Amino acid sequence: MQLTAGQAATQIITIYRQAIKKTIELVKDQPDGDTIKEEFEELLNGWQTNLLTIGQHIMVMTESDKNQIERAINMEHMNMQYDDHAKQQFTDYSLGIFPYHSTHPNLYQKLKSINIITQFAFFDLLKKQNKDAEEKWGEWMVPYVCE
Repeated sequence: MQLTAGQAATQIITIYRQAIKKTIELVKDQPDGDTIKEEFEELLNGWQTNLLTIGQHIMVMTESDKNQIERAINMEHMNMQYDDHAKQQFTDYSLGIFPYHSTHPNLYQKLKSINIITQFAFFDLLKKQNKDAEEKWGEWMVPYVCE
């Protein structure tokens, strides 16, 4: 069944919130990067795959529907400036991942990518921001077809 714009937006925001929350939990108390790397990469792959699946639906939507989804995501990001809980959560995320910048730079880049993970639902943006997107995720970048 084809997702509506509202359903797609809700699912994307839910995945984004889960990714931020789970990342905060993983880096709490600053465990060594090697101990969380595998678990984080599995989670990241799952979130990316789910967003790519939603992106297959978005690919066949009208511009109006796509704009509706983008507005919902933008509101979620703006919420981090105004909602105390969202602001605190983003602060916890930022402070939690920062120490890995110097100790595990590759892991840090992946942890940092959670903030822009929603791009996986928008193939044009994903391709623009990731040079090797088509090579890595090209099999997912096909329109959803109702069966």
